[in-house]
This record gives sequence, C-alpha cells and structure tokens, in this order.
Amino acid sequence: MLQNVREKVAEIGQEVVDNRNREANIAWIMANRQDLIENYPSRWIAVDRESVQLVHIEFDPLFKIMHERAGLNGSLVFYYSNSYMIPMILRLCDVDSPSTTD
Repeated sequence: MLQNVREKVAEIGQEVVDNRNREANIAWIMANRQDLIENYPSRWIAVDRESVQLVHIEFDPLFKIMHERAGLNGSLVFYYSNSYMIPMILRLCDVDSPSTTD
C-alpha cells in the first residue's frame, strides 16, 4: 500500500516537472520564432530543454528518430516552422500509456 502511494507521488511529481518543462519549451519557441522561421523554413523541429534537438522536412521520420533516440519524454514538443498567425505546436500526451477504454 505504502509502495503504491510512493509510486503515485513520484508519477505525479514527474508530470508536474514535464508540464513545467513543456511550457518552457513552448515559451522558448515563441520567443525565438522568427529565428526558427529564418533558419528552418517549412520544417518540423523537435524542441526539448529549450533548444532545437532535431529538424526534418516531414513529421513522421522526425517523430520516429526522436522516439528511437531515448524514448519520448513528456516535455518534448514539435513545432512546424512557418509564419502562420497561429503556430503549430504538438505536444505528447501519455505516449507510453496504452489506451484503457473498453
């Protein structure tokens, strides 16, 4: 019982950290959006730890490569670098957790 509580507390703590880091990554993208557009026009960009991790012209290969590197963490975000009014930023939600719907 106590072990289950500890595991749940650790899981919630990790979610809080991931959410904070994800928000920092999104803020970094927004602050550096113009530079990203100029350097990587019409490219998908994987951003983690407030820096560019990898760039690719297509999303699927980028996603696969990032998954193979070290798994996908909760703070990783993907940004499509363009000058549209609303930026396209994708975040991961429970990637490692399979759906439990019946």
